[in-house]
Amino acid sequence: MDATQRQEINQGVQEGIARGHGGFEMALSPLLCGLLGYWIDTKLGWVPVFTIAFTILAFVTVVLKTFYVYRFNMEREATRREERKNAGRQGLAS
Repeated sequence: MDATQRQEINQGVQEGIARGHGGFEMALSPLLCGLLGYWIDTKLGWVPVFTIAFTILAFVTVVLKTFYVYRFNMEREATRREERKNAGRQGLAS
């Protein structure tokens, strides 16, 4: 196995790990923010206010992050595809 193949395998593994942690982020962020809100609520005596607000804020933030990361990755892949297509055309024109 040469260095290029090793690098491609490493990149694939890293991308898989990065994709896999998104589910944990979607589940744990609202949970942890909700617990933080609950702790603040118990200190102030306003039990549902910060719990609900922090949970909703965390959920909205995670959804927006997921959307923008997905959009960025799709644009990057479209650019790569276009570059490969142009390189193939230039190779045929030569």
